[in-house]
Amino acid sequence: MHAAIQQAPTSEKQSALEQVSVTMAEQGFCYRESDLDLLAVEAFGYPRHLGGPHRQATLSTAAKDV
Repeated sequence: MHAAIQQAPTSEKQSALEQVSVTMAEQGFCYRESDLDLLAVEAFGYPRHLGGPHRQATLSTAAKDV
């Protein structure tokens, strides 16, 4: 996550966190996806009111499936 933030332009940091959190979850790097959300909010400054990058990424995917 840290590398994704460092490489992304300021305007794309939230999107970069969303993409990397989905990739990390798919590769099994976490026990629960909500752990990635907590890490991003607490350590990387992802906006708390959005719930976390993985939650946001899966919400947009779920909306497309409907």
